[in-house]
Amino acid sequence: MEVAENPKAGKDGLEKLLDQAERASDPILAAACYHRGLDLAFQSVVDAYLDFRPEEAKRLERYNEALEEQRKVGSVEHLLSSAMASRVLGS
Repeated sequence: MEVAENPKAGKDGLEKLLDQAERASDPILAAACYHRGLDLAFQSVVDAYLDFRPEEAKRLERYNEALEEQRKVGSVEHLLSSAMASRVLGS
């Protein structure tokens, strides 16, 4: 079943698959579930994966911070405020 047809079923299926991967000590399948959870914004899957992986959680946090910074830098508001600051400061 396509996730687009039934997102709840897709999320439930991915949660179960991650649980099975964890019980079977299959790090590749667990990581695949995690990345698919990120792609589909299934926070419960992401959280379940990160619960026992603090280093991976830190990596995701740094990635999200960098992504947010990139969005700010590219925003129109940032460009306008930078231009106005340059004019006010005479730069």
